[in-house]
Amino acid sequence: MIAEFDRLGFQPLSRAARRLAGRPEITPSTVHPATRVILVTDLVDSTPLARRVGDERFVELLREHNRIVRARVRQFDGVEFKHTGDGIAAWFLTAGSALDCALRICDDIEQSNDRRPGDPLAIRIGLSAGEVVADGSDVFGLAVITAFRVVDRAPSGRVAVSSNIAELVPASAFRFVPVGDVVLKGFAEPTPIYEVVASS
Repeated sequence: MIAEFDRLGFQPLSRAARRLAGRPEITPSTVHPATRVILVTDLVDSTPLARRVGDERFVELLREHNRIVRARVRQFDGVEFKHTGDGIAAWFLTAGSALDCALRICDDIEQSNDRRPGDPLAIRIGLSAGEVVADGSDVFGLAVITAFRVVDRAPSGRVAVSSNIAELVPASAFRFVPVGDVVLKGFAEPTPIYEVVASS
């Protein structure tokens, strides 16, 4: 059971289980790579927004973003591992739950904006999947880098994904609209990017 917790990346549960079993704490060097789906949110034009509304109001708006994203991440069994200052990164065990989470976040932001028309938030979300390596509560790997690069290519208010995400879910569950083959920053070869929408 403890080994399975380690493999799945549930470090807090793993540490508690190890303590109860009288086994030593796991260290970052003993964590093996595991497949995760990475979701990254980004507030579009956060710097111009901060300059326009001022620091105090910007922090209030950022808290609204954080509240919405964290509530949905918890609902879909995701694990937040990083706050970037104007976005949140989380990992999921399945692509379906990550995609559902992303689309719900976009809907929630729109509803929040309807209640606050003077200071609308513009958000975009990027997803990728692959092996990651844990270091404490943080995770690293090409999948994480790819998700951060993909979110830069997502249109405002939309969800963009790498091609391997589309391969991990049934075709009937979501609709993937090709954006094109894009050379992401730091990558030599073009990467197919898709915009995702809920299947009607």
